Amino acid sequence: PAIGLISDVVATESFAGEMLRGCIATAADRGDEVLKADSEGADELEASSVRALLARGVDRFLYATMGTIAHSVPEPLRDRRLVLLNNVDPTLDVPAVVPDDRRAGRLAARTLAEAGHTTGIWLVGAAAVHPEGLAGGRRLAGIKAGLAAAGLKPAGHIRCPWWPEAARAAVAGMLAGGWWERERPTAVIAMNDRAAMGVYQAV
Repeated sequence: PAIGLISDVVATESFAGEMLRGCIATAADRGDEVLKADSEGADELEASSVRALLARGVDRFLYATMGTIAHSVPEPLRDRRLVLLNNVDPTLDVPAVVPDDRRAGRLAARTLAEAGHTTGIWLVGAAAVHPEGLAGGRRLAGIKAGLAAAGLKPAGHIRCPWWPEAARAAVAGMLAGGWWERERPTAVIAMNDRAAMGVYQAV
């Protein structure tokens, strides 16, 4: 028995190794194997990969995306046994496994509040990095809700892409412009780990 894993770039991205390992380990526990196909985001390659797996008798599929997005599932998969991984399709009633970004945001905010931060909490990173993206908006909502629950609010938001170079340049520019002397930031919540690395580098 085999499960088909169709993805955009998951199998070729080092950051997504845990997603693949989780799929493979869970399938192995059930005596199944996973057959993977990456489309690199090309619709025709995606469709041909599905057809190839169907021709091999695969009738159960995982559809995975590198970014947490709202996305329309390809037509050849829409009437198959399907689980979505890191994406949702509002037009389909199928299971979807996605990160709990709101909870993560609330946890980050609560952690700072419990550590005694009451002012000078800044956010770094754009609220959205992809037109179909879900993570940024949900994280931001969770952060604001977590701060509000503690009677706090962000001191400011440095909006930049979620990449080390961009975050480093943005924060370095703020520091050079007198951010530290003027605002006295005490903490930063970065929108992802890459932006956090840029903050570390700038500081």
